[in-house]
Amino acid sequence: MKLMKVKKKIIYLLDKVKGKLPEQDISNVTSLIDNDEFGEAFDILCTQAYEYDISIDNAFLEVATEAAELMGLKNKNWEFIKELID
Repeated sequence: MKLMKVKKKIIYLLDKVKGKLPEQDISNVTSLIDNDEFGEAFDILCTQAYEYDISIDNAFLEVATEAAELMGLKNKNWEFIKELID
């Protein structure tokens, strides 16, 4: 059940950055999601959004926070995306 929640949240985040990230990054994250490698998918998604300076909103950050908490990720590993809030 928890994994399905994580998967849905990461898919939501991915949908929010489609068209803003290179197709290769979208493909990589999609492949990781399909293989239930949610931590790696989340990491790549956050890192690439940051690298490409993609604006995010509070809803994106809220869902990212929920996904990270469900996966037990440390804040220091992903919360740099807060700088992207527009």
